[in-house]
Amino acid sequence: KRRLGRERQALARRVLGAAGAILAPTHANALHLWLTLPEPWTDEAFAAEARRRGVLLTAGTGFAVGRPPSEAVRIALGSPKSLAEVQRGLDIVAGLLRGSGEPDQSIV
Repeated sequence: KRRLGRERQALARRVLGAAGAILAPTHANALHLWLTLPEPWTDEAFAAEARRRGVLLTAGTGFAVGRPPSEAVRIALGSPKSLAEVQRGLDIVAGLLRGSGEPDQSIV
């Protein structure tokens, strides 16, 4: 599990780092990471857009106790069955960070 975590953390930091991601410090073997979102994304909107594209993330507000966290999502790296599956998901997240799929700005 340590090797799995280390490989997936390294991949995530490489892929998301290239997209300008702000990642919270975490253990090198951790099977999850926290991604701070750029404006104008909210954690709920980002998680919803990722879900529409086939990537399941957890909005940071789901982990909040007391005061709300900054806009961030938790990415579980241990759930996908293969490194290739992790890569596909991270590529989608990186695309969202680069602006391929801005938050929905419609007013209802």
